[in-house]
Amino acid sequence: MLSRIALLVARIGHGRARYMLLAGGLALGMTLAVAIILFAFAQRQPVIDDAIREMRNDALLLTEEEDRLLQSIDLVQVRLVESIHEMRIETPDDLKRHVATEPMYRSLRDRIVGLSQVASLAISNRQGGLVNTSLAWPTPSISDDDRSAFVQVLASGGEAQPSISVPWRSSATGQWMIFLSRRITATNGQVIGFVHAAVDVGYFEQYYARLPLTGGGSFGLMRFDGTLLARYPPVDPDIGRSYIDHPNFMRILGALNVGVVRQVSMLDGKDRLMCLMRCRTFRCSSRSATQ
Repeated sequence: MLSRIALLVARIGHGRARYMLLAGGLALGMTLAVAIILFAFAQRQPVIDDAIREMRNDALLLTEEEDRLLQSIDLVQVRLVESIHEMRIETPDDLKRHVATEPMYRSLRDRIVGLSQVASLAISNRQGGLVNTSLAWPTPSISDDDRSAFVQVLASGGEAQPSISVPWRSSATGQWMIFLSRRITATNGQVIGFVHAAVDVGYFEQYYARLPLTGGGSFGLMRFDGTLLARYPPVDPDIGRSYIDHPNFMRILGALNVGVVRQVSMLDGKDRLMCLMRCRTFRCSSRSATQ
């Protein structure tokens, strides 16, 4: 073998021989590198497939649990609205006269016993004035500024029934809250008030924190307009922010209930696999993601 190489060197010259050997070595090195990359990809693909399958399962289970939590609240609200309709209330004055009572306060308080996710259950008029609440009796008054802000929060839920509001930061506690609400209407269809349940965003964060989380993953709850309602690990400055104008949001929404999408996260800029599942009761979606 060495004699053949020596013969080749003698024929083509030392300089050209070194060039050919170098080129051959580079070609061999590149071939080995490509082979290693392909091998590593082939070895990693089953891991990625397992992660996607596990993420879909987690997202489905998470959405079903969130649906149960939200539906349990909505059921309380439906029954409360029905009981108010049975009083034959037709005007805002009727609402105040029949609902602003201590027995109704006790009823509101009793209706949410066992619903740890509910911070309060309340009834307000169409101007946002608090008529009764499970928090205290007599009903506390609220400032004009708070009432105006509260009306905007309730209106943010849109016309859908039931509705889920954008997050609202309580001036009293500093905690982020979301409101699940239903309208109270007269027989002619006129809106005379609202029933609304306040849910501390921290409840969802604490619930997500109990779930297994690996690989820099995250869990979240978003409205269909891109508003972030809750997330774990928490990102307090982003709570209440809408991502509807973000170019990646529509791509995520397009994969709703269909599959997993891979893209740069709108929240932390990291490359993630994401899976969205729609909640059946409210216009929101559960989101799970992993790096």
